Amino acid sequence: MDPHSSGRGVRQFRTYLLHRLEKDEMETSRRLASTDAKEILKFYEQYCRKNLEGLHMRKSDKMSRYYQVASVLYDVLNNVAPGSHKSMFDQFAKGVEKEKASFSHHYNMLPLNIPGPPQPVMEIPEIKAAVDLLRGISNLPIPRQYTTNVPEAIEGPIVHDLIDWLRQTFGFQKGNMENQKEHLILLLANVDMKRSGGRYEREGQSHMIDHYTIDDLMKKVFQNYISWCMYLHLESNIK
Repeated sequence: MDPHSSGRGVRQFRTYLLHRLEKDEMETSRRLASTDAKEILKFYEQYCRKNLEGLHMRKSDKMSRYYQVASVLYDVLNNVAPGSHKSMFDQFAKGVEKEKASFSHHYNMLPLNIPGPPQPVMEIPEIKAAVDLLRGISNLPIPRQYTTNVPEAIEGPIVHDLIDWLRQTFGFQKGNMENQKEHLILLLANVDMKRSGGRYEREGQSHMIDHYTIDDLMKKVFQNYISWCMYLHLESNIK
């Protein structure tokens, strides 16, 4: 399921898939396609049509698995027959990559980018304000692409927030990015909640993170660095 894997793992998957298809042919007398690439094309199309249509009517955990498998199938297809598939399958792949992250349930505390009704924790004013703050990236340039993922290359990068922009700009691992995003949101919300005394949660008011909260968090994070610069009589580079 790693989009960057290649070589031995892809060959093993292809070998297993062909073995299973040959077994199915022996058991059901089904005629295979004329080539490996055409058979995988047909299998990929059938899989997407069977499992990915009507996605909002199915449970998120099942859809997460379906999208992961479809993504692997597309990678295998590109390795077996690069450039031979038609544009309709690229359209399938674009939809898979776009929706796959939305059905991922690998989070610690905050269900970010999960479809459906908002979870109670995401309705806390300070949490919502921190999430909105990180999504204010309209003035940033389009990030440089470090991935060879075909669907993104077709449609361009999908950037959700500042942390996602940093990942795509500097090539950080996606799992680490998700952890750091949640960590930063919780830190901002925690500092802001201490400053407001939970006033917005009690009153149900709309709320935005102000620069005082950001300054307080920055000083807390860099406190040791600032103290060390003062001890060495050096100027801080935080500015």
